[in-house]
Amino acid sequence: ALGVLGASTTKSTDALVDDVIAADFIVQPSGFVPFSTQVGDSIEEVPGVTLVSRIRQTPALVNGAESLVTGVEPETITQMQTTGIGSAALSPGGIVVDSETTAEEGLSVGDTVEVTWSGGVTDSLVLQGTYERQAALATSSGWGVPLATMEEAGLPAVDSFLFALLDPEADVDAALAATVFHSGQIPIPELKLSLATAGIEVRPC
Repeated sequence: ALGVLGASTTKSTDALVDDVIAADFIVQPSGFVPFSTQVGDSIEEVPGVTLVSRIRQTPALVNGAESLVTGVEPETITQMQTTGIGSAALSPGGIVVDSETTAEEGLSVGDTVEVTWSGGVTDSLVLQGTYERQAALATSSGWGVPLATMEEAGLPAVDSFLFALLDPEADVDAALAATVFHSGQIPIPELKLSLATAGIEVRPC
């Protein structure tokens, strides 16, 4: 099942969240189970949705230590969250991390970071930027890489979170429907049967 959080319709009481997250709504799974990229594809097709940013998380060994690494789209994440880093810091071959981790591990920008992915592929990435932990790329994971790095390592193309920006006239109901239908949370044939039973005309499956 997927959950949808409205970041602009109902402002959080936590001012920090409001300051860090600029997305109008966030799609996230219950139980932290990754979901199909078709959910994001469907939301992108909804009129009035101006931007969708995909976020993926995966366990990996970072410099030999077990960590959770977050993959983001460099061209969209900075429009969704205030990270304090530019998209250039997430260029191919690069990795970013929060400033607390750099201090704890004695790292500096320009250092090489070894990342071994779940499939066994190891990448030597360059630390290209740091950020403050409260802007943690939508996750408690400090490490962040471009999505392309994960894809080149052969990791599954499944999303962990989605951020979306909307026009004021956007069809929010359609965007929300896209999340539940393509997640399988509400099977379309079951929905159509329920509507037909209620006397509402629908197209056959």
